[in-house]
Amino acid sequence: MVAARGVLAGAVLTYWAMLGGASRPTWREWRAAALIGLLILACGAGAGTYGQRTVASGVAGVLSALLPLFAACIGYLVFREKLPRLATLGLAIGFVGVGILLRPGSGYDLFGVGVIVLGQLAWAFGAELAPRVGLPEDPRLAAGLELLAGGTALFLVAMSLGDLGEVHVAAVPRAAWLGFAWFVLIAIVGFTAFGFLTNAVAPALATTFSYVNPVVAILLGWLLYGEPITIRMIVATGTIVVGVCLIVSTKPPVPGKVRHPFTSGHGHRVPKLQASEQATT
Repeated sequence: MVAARGVLAGAVLTYWAMLGGASRPTWREWRAAALIGLLILACGAGAGTYGQRTVASGVAGVLSALLPLFAACIGYLVFREKLPRLATLGLAIGFVGVGILLRPGSGYDLFGVGVIVLGQLAWAFGAELAPRVGLPEDPRLAAGLELLAGGTALFLVAMSLGDLGEVHVAAVPRAAWLGFAWFVLIAIVGFTAFGFLTNAVAPALATTFSYVNPVVAILLGWLLYGEPITIRMIVATGTIVVGVCLIVSTKPPVPGKVRHPFTSGHGHRVPKLQASEQATT
């Protein structure tokens, strides 16, 4: 399912970018997009979806807030990005919230939780690498190539696991087809919405999805599937949201044209000013 979504949405975005005058991607840009697509879509979204076989969608939504926490840690440990004091405080608060959610005796499936957490770690690593690997300048083309590469990788995984043999197209109800169509559509519309926001509002507002996601996931899980909302989930979500809010609010402003729709507002190339400053230091 995730593989088909990636390939279809990626094809639409790539075709749209080429119609809009985007330059044909070079071999280097293809390799860069393939790497980020493997990390973000194949490992990130793929693991997140697989983990939800045993983990409630609301809990998975709360765990998705680990993305900016992991990204901040990777940026500091691997790329020596300096963390402001508020961001460091946000990291501590965010991980306290995760500890509240996953404390011993919580009853969650540890394997499913572990798969989702590893997926968020891979996504965060892709977010940090995205500005550094030389993706196409057109963000539609960059996102499209990433989705194509990640979707293709997931198809290979699905084939190796025998998933394709379990698909019976004639038995799929109409409601499921509509749901899948919506699944593909939001991959395209979500990109378009983020692209519009990054050019119209401040970065702190454009990246609010980082802390809105867990709240929306919990509410939808309760409304659609009757998933229970416990006091611990509410406290943990509130704590994580505060931590993520502190981290996101301390990010330096990044020009809209270099922000990436799948990486919490990170650019898909390092701004020239920033690069020159690093060279002088």
